[in-house]
Amino acid sequence: MMNPLDDFIPRFDFSERHGANFSAPASRIMNAVAAWRNQDDPLVCAAIRLHEMPARLFGHAPDSVSRPPASAETAQS
Repeated sequence: MMNPLDDFIPRFDFSERHGANFSAPASRIMNAVAAWRNQDDPLVCAAIRLHEMPARLFGHAPDSVSRPPASAETAQS
């Protein structure tokens, strides 16, 4: 069965690969990643506020806007 999207985008014309080199032990990097909290990042908070703005403008309560959990820890509790 053919996907209707294939009529518009029949094949990928590019691919990307990203990477980063860190001069730190893997355990230190993993600890930093595990300790990361989205709610502490001003850029993430600004992006969430921007995402919620249309709902606020149309009179919907901010709690009615669904958003992913801030962290894996939050998702488990």
